[in-house]
Amino acid sequence: GGLHKWTISRPFLTALLRACVQVLCEEKETTIKKLENVEIESTTSCMLSTRSTN
Repeated sequence: GGLHKWTISRPFLTALLRACVQVLCEEKETTIKKLENVEIESTTSCMLSTRSTN
């Protein structure tokens, strides 16, 4: 009985898992992009400060 129910719900579980992975990947990408932007901004400001000092 239980095994039959599992077979029916398996595609749903797979889809749910894929959706979760997709969301996590998207979140990770945006976080990486944010970190890169911060890095670029800090590098630019650092370069600007050294230019003004020199």
